[in-house]
Amino acid sequence: MEESLIDRLNEMLYTCVRPLQNIKDRYYGVNDPVAEKIMKRAETLPTLTPPEDPHITTLYVGGLDETFTEADMRDHFYQFGEIRQVRQTDLIRTFHVRLVTKN
Repeated sequence: MEESLIDRLNEMLYTCVRPLQNIKDRYYGVNDPVAEKIMKRAETLPTLTPPEDPHITTLYVGGLDETFTEADMRDHFYQFGEIRQVRQTDLIRTFHVRLVTKN
């Protein structure tokens, strides 16, 4: 009698995700092959270099949905320095965040 497809899939899932490491190691990312794979992939991604001109302090933030507000932008970008101005474009969900100094 043939195994059912569900039984075979359950067996495959169990053998694939069955942890070979301590749960605490998995939680903290110690000896974690999945975390290592993600970090290696991140190393290959292109990086952005900021412009050399110290007077350029405005960031363009686009592609946001309608739930983002000016307050959300201020809350998020405050960690990068004092904010001079946040300007929102109403037609398309974009923001221009101007910092006082370039960090």
